[in-house]
Amino acid sequence: MNKVMESKAREHVLSVLQKAFDKGQQGDMDTTKMIQWLEQELQSGIGARPETL
Repeated sequence: MNKVMESKAREHVLSVLQKAFDKGQQGDMDTTKMIQWLEQELQSGIGARPETL
């Protein structure tokens, strides 16, 4: 993975983690829902091909 892709992947993960933290603070999700949401968000940013980041 080149440095640009690594940087985009890192930014995406940090963004998803921040959103998860915010959702957790709002009390909108239990643990199971949070894990499902995290998986979906992380996969949507990566897509089928890493270059889609």
